[in-house]
Amino acid sequence: TATVSQTPVYLGDDTWRWTANGGAGANAWTAELEATRLSESEFGWEMRISGTAGNFDRFLWFAGRSDVNAESGVWHYYDPESPSEPSEVIQCTWSRSGDSDDREVAFENRVAGSPEFGDRLSYVLSGSNASVTYEDASESATTTVQWDHSTGSGMTTNAQGEKCCWGERTNFEDVPCERGL
Repeated sequence: TATVSQTPVYLGDDTWRWTANGGAGANAWTAELEATRLSESEFGWEMRISGTAGNFDRFLWFAGRSDVNAESGVWHYYDPESPSEPSEVIQCTWSRSGDSDDREVAFENRVAGSPEFGDRLSYVLSGSNASVTYEDASESATTTVQWDHSTGSGMTTNAQGEKCCWGERTNFEDVPCERGL
């Protein structure tokens, strides 16, 4: 928010930079957001931060791509513990429909060698239906919670495939899962 509220500077080669500064003394920081037009339908993005806290000097915090209408994209977040050699820790994919309230965002663990590598957490909102899904890559197991946010009724499915369902507000009583949402 701090960067995009600034006036961008055109750097040439279809590249723009927004810069924001804040804090003071031991808490001073600078954020630089760059956008490069990659094609008629896509932009590339980079966010670099500098600051006395953390001793960052243009650390690549995230990079990614989005379509021109900002309806879908992917962000790659990097480890601040290795600022001189970018090491991806999280990949975030997202989409939204410009004509509706449909939204989706997912976070995937990209820490190479970690037991959680490939684990994915996603959130979906489509009309009045919402869901949260956790995929455990090492176990090939998925847990999902889905509900109708207008009525409150929903269902959870655990990693073993067992289901539990509940009814509408205000009681949220257990109901047979055959009823669905």
